[in-house]
Amino acid sequence: MTRAAVDSLVRHANVLLRAGDCQGAQQALGQAWLALGEYSAALAKRGVSPATAVSLHKAISKALVAAGRRCANPDALMPPSGQRTGQNPDLLAPSFRGPGDTIYNSLTTTLTTLGIVGAVFGLGYGLYTMYKAS
Repeated sequence: MTRAAVDSLVRHANVLLRAGDCQGAQQALGQAWLALGEYSAALAKRGVSPATAVSLHKAISKALVAAGRRCANPDALMPPSGQRTGQNPDLLAPSFRGPGDTIYNSLTTTLTTLGIVGAVFGLGYGLYTMYKAS
């Protein structure tokens, strides 16, 4: 495979995409990916810089993004991350008592808090004795 062959496959996919043939464009881009793999392997065997393979990778990626935009089924897509339905969880008031609050949860929270306090106290005491000795 040569760079010209990969370029021609990308150009062919772009032409098919402009013509509205999404399936043909996707097939051409799949062939371009395979050709890029073969081209990269040939470059590696010859010990040549992979810069041309990287530029071809960018060209294929741009064509794939364009195909995704033009051929995507809007019903199958998820809404963008900025558009949420329902209440935003970041704007809800904090609540520390859940619907399943039991003695076990309270005990776990208390023990965890005591453990953190103990660790901080131990670290402070250790630093105090270390600096007191010097």
